[in-house]
Amino acid sequence: MRPDTGAPDFVTRSAYQRYAFAAAYLAGTSVLDVGAGVADASLPLRHVAAVYRACDMEPEPGSGVIEAVLPADAGKLEPADTVVAFEVFDHTSPDQQFGFLEACWSLARRRFILSTPDTDARRWYPQTDVFFGVDNPDHLRELPGWKLRRYLTRACPGGIVTLVPNGLDESDVFVTGAAGMPAASWFAVVDRA
Repeated sequence: MRPDTGAPDFVTRSAYQRYAFAAAYLAGTSVLDVGAGVADASLPLRHVAAVYRACDMEPEPGSGVIEAVLPADAGKLEPADTVVAFEVFDHTSPDQQFGFLEACWSLARRRFILSTPDTDARRWYPQTDVFFGVDNPDHLRELPGWKLRRYLTRACPGGIVTLVPNGLDESDVFVTGAAGMPAASWFAVVDRA
């Protein structure tokens, strides 16, 4: 929340928007939320999913979130119909990114939904540099859409990969799938064939 207005800040708004996007795919299914960072933002999923479970590397005590880091802890987690991982891939060390995608796919019975910043976003959205990797030491590697598709195709054998651009309008509000709008980040939806 912004202390000056009490309104949701950019990070909270954009996180909520990711969960709202995914909620359209998840009614009545079981969901595993990998890297469940902004807890309030996950409410859209919690309301539509039949079963909602979450894991994070540093869960808040008493939150019910399972402590796990992928790919190392994949064996601690139960598979779900859908695995979601929002803005986690770019925080994974480059030598672990492929294994992270493979682990998420192995836990997804039907679908894997990922969001991650686009490497090229800083060119189109300089006002949001801090959120897309510049001066953010937690962003270890971001990928352009074509490379993300290549990674997902290799890591998710038999999966049907769809990339959906996620851009920012003039009010710094994310707009998903807007024609002609450059991607600030990507939603990747990978379905089992």
